[in-house]
Amino acid sequence: MTASYLILGADGQLGSSFARRLGAQAISWTRGDLDLARFDLLADAMKRGLDALPNAPVAVINCAAYTKVDVAEKEPELCRAINTDAVKILARVCNDSGLRFVHFSTDYVFSGADGRDTPYRETDQPSPQGVYARTKLDGEAAAAECAQHLVIRTCGLYGKLNKTGQGNFVETILRLARQKPELRIVNDQHCTPSAVEDIVTGTLQLLATHNKATGFTTEIHSVENSAPNGLFHIVNSGATTWYDLAKELLRLENIATPIISITTAEFNAPAPRPRYSVLDAQKFQDATGATMPIWQEALRHYLSERPL
Repeated sequence: MTASYLILGADGQLGSSFARRLGAQAISWTRGDLDLARFDLLADAMKRGLDALPNAPVAVINCAAYTKVDVAEKEPELCRAINTDAVKILARVCNDSGLRFVHFSTDYVFSGADGRDTPYRETDQPSPQGVYARTKLDGEAAAAECAQHLVIRTCGLYGKLNKTGQGNFVETILRLARQKPELRIVNDQHCTPSAVEDIVTGTLQLLATHNKATGFTTEIHSVENSAPNGLFHIVNSGATTWYDLAKELLRLENIATPIISITTAEFNAPAPRPRYSVLDAQKFQDATGATMPIWQEALRHYLSERPL
């Protein structure tokens, strides 16, 4: 088998989607293969793993992350070890090996606390709040230590879950709507939750781009040396709140459970949430010639492909 990619975090919804899409072009490692929390052993483990491959990959796609936003407030050291310290080591290994390093970040690096109501561009100044957000922003800088890096900010991912999956907003709402007499959903956080499959498609398009507009397709190409470098936002287009997303979800599924609009303050989560963190994906569009599907279309497609 010829490996072109090494996928880290292949047991999560994003990593497993890359693994399915790339098939024989990738080697997929789960947490059992490489635990990012053991960053003291990470460099040697990565080098041994890369050396053992019959054909070394040209890109490492890091889908592994500490994503328990609220728990992170009680586990700041572990969160930083995975989201920042480990990323720095991975980036250095990729740089030393001449590999492209693909790393994923989050809309949480923005807070919207200044009253902003227009989508954030890659050039806008981040304003992270909370442990998770700060470690993800620091992880972006760590990833950039690899000369050939691609850092992708995205938001509220939902996709196919495996047995170890922690769930996502869409699946959680569908489950709770069948269990509870009513749902209470936050309606003052503005963002663009995105379908995993669209993020994977967009990422592969960036990796395949060499000054050619290809349109939004699922065709997979090899990595080109002239592929874009740096920071990109990739999300479904449009904007919504978690309340409006839940309303559209239940409408599409013909579920009559009432939804009550609440505020972030009423939700009272341990970690702060962005008030506004809609991401502008124009840079991605300019680089690839592709337009991301609007969030309503992405949700409909996800539900049509979802197992009953």
